Amino acid sequence: MLKQRFFAGSLFTLALLNIMIYIATLMGRIIGPSLVLFMLSNVLFLVFAITKGREPGAPKFGFGPRKRASWKVKLFAGILLGFCIFNVLFVFQAGTPLERDHGFYKKTIGGRIYEIDREEYNDLLKIQARFFSGAWFALNLGAAAKFLPRKSD
Repeated sequence: MLKQRFFAGSLFTLALLNIMIYIATLMGRIIGPSLVLFMLSNVLFLVFAITKGREPGAPKFGFGPRKRASWKVKLFAGILLGFCIFNVLFVFQAGTPLERDHGFYKKTIGGRIYEIDREEYNDLLKIQARFFSGAWFALNLGAAAKFLPRKSD
């Protein structure tokens, strides 16, 4: 029980860090290469928590509810899913920033590459950081909720 609470608290803390990065990009900050290291550590911890966070003899970890979920859980899951979809739509619309041969480019979802200026390149970097931090915010909250103890009926 203590191990599961530790993992839930750690995942909740990572979710708070993700939302801080998300807000920082909304306020105009550019998050650099440290974002990649943070997201990689986030992935590794999530995998570790899922594999080692079970009690002995407990069923395998899954994201599906064991019993019929309450309306609160369904609402929470719907909000997290909507938040992820909202972030994905921004990245698809904006494109991917590229830096090649001392120039800045934008690659669209169709594969076309356009030359852009430094300011637009920075904006695309902010949108990408917002996408990753927003998606991991939702994943960490969902996983933390899964580790929290349930009330017995």
